[in-house]
Amino acid sequence: MTPKSEPKSLAAVKDGAVVAIYYTLHDEEGRPVESNKGGRPLVYLSGAGNIVKGLDQGLIGAKRGETRRVKVAPEDGYGTWDEKHLEDIPRNAFPPDADVVKGAVFHGQTPDGLPIQIRVHEVGEETVKVDKNHPLAGKTLDFEVYVYGVREATDEEREHKHAHGPGGHHHHH
Repeated sequence: MTPKSEPKSLAAVKDGAVVAIYYTLHDEEGRPVESNKGGRPLVYLSGAGNIVKGLDQGLIGAKRGETRRVKVAPEDGYGTWDEKHLEDIPRNAFPPDADVVKGAVFHGQTPDGLPIQIRVHEVGEETVKVDKNHPLAGKTLDFEVYVYGVREATDEEREHKHAHGPGGHHHHH
């Protein structure tokens, strides 16, 4: 039996590579919205839809150790804001002590049990109009990305369409 060889390190990001990045996402006013700096790198399989399309494409050709600024249009990010994602729900669906005011954010679940974030759009007497659009829908995303590592994907990772981190194999159900 031959020992399993480690996947080969790559100099630059290409489709099908496993990429580890540190990133800071800035909003349209330049304020940081989200970052993993100081934490663990985000590891993804390039071209497999693991991260927003615009960022995935914007990192092709980036070299290990490079810092790259990538601006992503809404269509290649979290989509455009869509009125179809506004929904009226009964006021009594919220906990009695909840502060239900315009702009308030609540966490719930879709009928399939997936987590969802909803924002209060409008408050009426009997109903509350909520916005189920992604909070960053309709926004241009401004990523500052440091490419920490790039390597060949394993056959298993290509087959499963996501990276299996150094901590072993995790399956998403």
